[in-house]
Amino acid sequence: YGHRHRNGLAVSLSRAEGCVDDIGNTRMGKRRRMRWSPRGARRVAVTRAAVLDGRLGVSKRAA
Repeated sequence: YGHRHRNGLAVSLSRAEGCVDDIGNTRMGKRRRMRWSPRGARRVAVTRAAVLDGRLGVSKRAA
């Protein structure tokens, strides 16, 4: 995504959105004993995005 975006090429997010939906549906499912709260799910998503796009560097991550 980053390479295509930086070079002005077309970017399709449908595959990424589908993966996020699958993960969210799995962890937020009503039939699971342990599931994420909406607040917790958002925190995980924001943190993961920060790691992937470089806003959360190695020095800031917990060991």
